[in-house]
Parts: sequence; C-alpha cells; structure tokens
Amino acid sequence: AIVPVAFGTHPVTLEAYDFQGNLLDSDTIAITSTVSARPLQDHLRIGELMYHPADPSAEEIAAGFNDADDFEFLELVNNSASATLDLAGASLIDGVSHTLSASTIAPLGYGVLVANTAAFQFRYGNDIALLGEYSGQLSNGGESLRLVDVDGATILEFAYDDNGVDWHPSTDGDGYSLIKIDTTAALSTWSEAAAWRPSFEVGGSPGAQDTMRGDVNGDLSVNLFDLAIVQGHFGTASGALPSDGDLNGDGTIDRADAAIVARNFGRSFTPPVAAPAAIASPAAAEAVVRQRPVNSRNASPRGTSPLAARPRRSAANLAIVSPNAIVSPQAVDEALEAFRTTRSGRRTGPREISTRES
Repeated sequence: AIVPVAFGTHPVTLEAYDFQGNLLDSDTIAITSTVSARPLQDHLRIGELMYHPADPSAEEIAAGFNDADDFEFLELVNNSASATLDLAGASLIDGVSHTLSASTIAPLGYGVLVANTAAFQFRYGNDIALLGEYSGQLSNGGESLRLVDVDGATILEFAYDDNGVDWHPSTDGDGYSLIKIDTTAALSTWSEAAAWRPSFEVGGSPGAQDTMRGDVNGDLSVNLFDLAIVQGHFGTASGALPSDGDLNGDGTIDRADAAIVARNFGRSFTPPVAAPAAIASPAAAEAVVRQRPVNSRNASPRGTSPLAARPRRSAANLAIVSPNAIVSPQAVDEALEAFRTTRSGRRTGPREISTRES
C-alpha cells in the first residue's frame, strides 16, 4: 500500500503481536519524504460554499429547475500569487464527490464545481469558469468536506454548519453563500465559524472575489472615500474600471454609479464578525443613508432570478444614522457637488446628503 506523508522525517513504530494479543517485539524506523513541493496542499483552498441556495424563481421553474439544490456550488481558490495549480486527479471525497480532470487554476484565480451545470448557468450565466459537476448534495445542515490530491493525501478537511454557535443562518436558504474571510489562513480555521461570513450580496460571487456593492476602494466600507473616487472619474464615457467607480459594469461613470454608492452608503464589515461597526462621526460624514431592502426601486435586476427578487437581509454590519431615509435624485447631485473641485483648485466642503422619509 502507498501511504502519502508530508515532507520531512517521520518516525514509525512497528509492533508484532501473537494470536493471543501479546506484544512480541517492536521497532522504530524513520521514513523520510523528499517531496518538498506540494502546491495543492500549499495553495488550493475552498473559498465559497453555496450549500443551501435561494428557491428557484418562476422563470427558473418554467425552465425545468424546480429544486433549489440544483443551484448549489463550491468554489476552489488558488491563493498563490505566482503558481498555477494543476488540479488533475485532485478529488472531493467527503460530503460530495468529484475527481478533477486535467484543468488548472491561475494565480489568485478561481474555479467552480456545481451540482447542476444547466441550472447554474441559467441563474449565473455562461461566463464563469466551471470545473465540473460533483455527485451528491451539500448538506443544508452542515457536514464535513475533504479535498485530497491524486495520491490521496489530504489537501483540506473541515466541517461547516448552518446555524450552530456563531455560524451564519442567512446562508441557510436566504440566498447568501458562505465566504471564507482569509484563504491564506491556517487550515484549522476552515472549521471555525468566525473565519467565515455571509456573502455581501444574494447569490454569492462564484468565480470571483466577493465584494460589497458600492465599495469602490475595497476597504469593506461604503463611505465618502468611495463617493470621492466616483466623483473623480465622473463623466468617463468609456473604458472605465470598477476601481475607477464603474459599479454597474457599463464602462462609464455617471449618476447610476453614484446612486449605487448612495444606496449602499454606510455599509461596512469588520472581520471577524464581532461588535457592530461604529457609526461615522459628523467629521467623517454629514449623513448616512439607511440600507433599504431590495425591491423594484433599488435592486439590480437579473430577470426574475431570486438573486434580485428575494428580500435582502444584510450580510454585513450597517451604520445607520437616519432611520427611514431613502435616496432621492437630489441626494446624488448634492453628494457629487460636495466633492467637486473647481478649476482654481478650491474644494467645496462637505454638504448634507438630502434624504426624505419613506
């Protein structure tokens, strides 16, 4: 039998017993593994679990996808900034099962395994790199998962939960996925609730980094800095990037992008989840717009998919100053004007964001 061992020297004690169970003799030998390069053990991780997806929409049911479990997915992550990972022969053997074929994940890249390819692509589109379909289903109540390499050596083994102590019940059927906060952390953290969080948006973020809508600079907070970036690139007619403030992916930066920042203004997340985020001080912001539930007025629709249709239960700490306030068109104009710099270099001071009571 072949027993995979980690790099280095490993003492092994051999014992001989007679048929009555009496110890006859023992000896200790040293087994040395010279395999020092183990890229999968070092860099391949599971970064996202959609173990209990949102219920199918009417459109999805009409297309033949009437089981929420059809929309499950599991995301693999390469946490190396330089190494491309060869996945050939790596397998999921606990929870769900699948042996990967000759495929690779680029540095800091992602690959997605799904329960049902047709259902997944109906909900998420065809642009996400898929590694295949696994057999079985991810347990809605939590279970152990194990990922091994071609020799059977463990890459990652952990257990997740749905509503255990400190776990995240919004990922259990409300449409949010489980996101590993730090995919470079110690392997033991994969079984810790505090090392995970719900996705920022309904539907999760398969095949991509999970980002907070409106967070232009990636600091896990939607605030005046994000609005300033949008203002600085406001009017860009083509070729704009998300880091420039193109939040709706149309290549331009206009009032629609500013409105996304305004709608999400005040959202913040501090890993690991602990005390609620502090409310912005008056010196930092004149007003904070309350996060409203997703509806036809503030959703970013994807047809009738539940990714847009289901009510949003916040997956992050929200800083709320003005209860029942919603964004008006004037709020966007005034927020932009607050950051407008004149040709003489004079910057206007902060001005209150206009809101109205719902």
